[in-house]
Amino acid sequence: MKTAYRIILSTLIFIAGFTIINIFLGAVIAGKYEIITNTLSIVPPAFLTIYIWKKTSTIKADIAAYTILGGLIAGSVSFLAGFFGPILLAPSAEQGPLLGIFITGPIGFVIGLIMGGLYGYKKLGKNN
Repeated sequence: MKTAYRIILSTLIFIAGFTIINIFLGAVIAGKYEIITNTLSIVPPAFLTIYIWKKTSTIKADIAAYTILGGLIAGSVSFLAGFFGPILLAPSAEQGPLLGIFITGPIGFVIGLIMGGLYGYKKLGKNN
């Protein structure tokens, strides 16, 4: 995989991991222990980022392209459906577009990544 893709992927994984762990620990640990929450939120994503960086050096760019393209296509379609669907079906709902931003868009992106990666793996074979 090209270095630019690896940097982008590793950065996104670190940010997503930090955010998820920080939100969870912030809910469990009260606000006065913010330094502990932030410190504990950095360590697991850092190790995961290092692991992903090492593992992506052996992945061919073709499979990565299918994976990213699948995530972008499925994420875009699910985001648009979740954003504009509530506007068209329930115009009086004030928070309708938030469905696409926070739920259907990210879930569609993750499912698209998985399906695109599986499709690329199957199409290109195990040698790639």
